[in-house]
Amino acid sequence: MQVLGVGNVTNEAALDLSGATIRHLSPRELDAVAQEGDLLVVKSSGSAANIRSGKTAICPVRLSGKIACSNFMIRLLVDREKIEPYLLWLILNSTASKKFIRSIVAASTYPNIKWETYRSLTFPLPPLPEQRRIAARLREQLVEVQKARAAVQAQLDATQTLPAAHLRSLFDSPAAQRWPIRKLGEVCDIQLGKMLSPKSKTGAHPRPYLRNANVQWGRFALDNVATMDFSDKEAQKFTLKSGDLLVCEGGEPGRAAVWDGQISPCFYQKALHRLRPQDKAVDPYFVMFRLWFGALNHEFTNSHAKTTIAHLPAIRLMELPLRVPPLAQQKQLVNKLQSDLEQASRLQTLFADRLAALDLLPAALLREAFTGKL
Repeated sequence: MQVLGVGNVTNEAALDLSGATIRHLSPRELDAVAQEGDLLVVKSSGSAANIRSGKTAICPVRLSGKIACSNFMIRLLVDREKIEPYLLWLILNSTASKKFIRSIVAASTYPNIKWETYRSLTFPLPPLPEQRRIAARLREQLVEVQKARAAVQAQLDATQTLPAAHLRSLFDSPAAQRWPIRKLGEVCDIQLGKMLSPKSKTGAHPRPYLRNANVQWGRFALDNVATMDFSDKEAQKFTLKSGDLLVCEGGEPGRAAVWDGQISPCFYQKALHRLRPQDKAVDPYFVMFRLWFGALNHEFTNSHAKTTIAHLPAIRLMELPLRVPPLAQQKQLVNKLQSDLEQASRLQTLFADRLAALDLLPAALLREAFTGKL
């Protein structure tokens, strides 16, 4: 006997049987056997996300024999002389139904759905022949929507590879191999920030500081900037200046962004390295892109580290080899790379918006079906 669990119910109509287990059922368990056309709903999985997504699947017609479902699922017995299973599946996956389910789950202390919840759902239901006509038409249209969605998803996936491609085309180019090599510590002053401590949270001089989470690739997330105590002496040491490059020591080692004075004054904690170019030898954005390139190549997370925690210590950062063209050429390359990355970002936004619009189509088609426009 095949026994279905939470993992067999996806957001598609058909069940995924690849992980179904096989075992014998006791007589007491036989009332959990699902028949062809029944709907199986995730009741409880220890994860509110699984339930709130409204995961539901139809016991497929093509199967022979009987299928049992685990006690983490609800079996909705469908009278196929009164309702078309595929149409019911569409209704249960509609925006209105999912919103209703979310409201029930949100009011519960434990993410769990009871079968009585589904008895409370109401929706218009035309005669069975009309249901079948609507279901057949919706199935055809949703197949086309899925094809369009897959095409747009492929385009989005392709644009997401562009930043890596642009970085590699610069730093892996034959021209780059001819640039003189300098150690990063020779061209930048490198300093870790202030260590966070219980005392620093309650001092007399609370000042804004940046953490690892505030530093993203090429930008800063400044919607949640914390404060801690910096004495006047510490403030002189840890004050950020425009053009400073902040680099993550842990988390995603090497992740970096160039500070542009968005908050003044602003400081930084020990989880971050502050790199300040010396003698105009390097452009900070050029160094940032070099670090991004290194992160893509797993340069900062090799297996020779003494700890399993991803970590980029200052000594290793100072020894990092950096191929350095003349400063004017660095700026030209940075401008070209920034333009390419902005174009890639615009394409990502375009395809993400198209994907979001396609995700709204099933609900719109269902509304049309029940207003007689289909």
